[in-house]
Amino acid sequence: MILNILNDIWNSLEELSDNFYDFIMENFNQPFLWIFIVVIFLVIFSWGISKFPNK
Repeated sequence: MILNILNDIWNSLEELSDNFYDFIMENFNQPFLWIFIVVIFLVIFSWGISKFPNK
């Protein structure tokens, strides 16, 4: 029972990583996409970090 649940989780993580790898390989030579993704991550992380001292 527990091993079956862990196996399902492992399979879903493998599928997610395969999809992520496929996405990277399909869009490898599109620099504006990667710049946009990095900017979005920087905005999200800076917003999150700025909320820590206010608590």
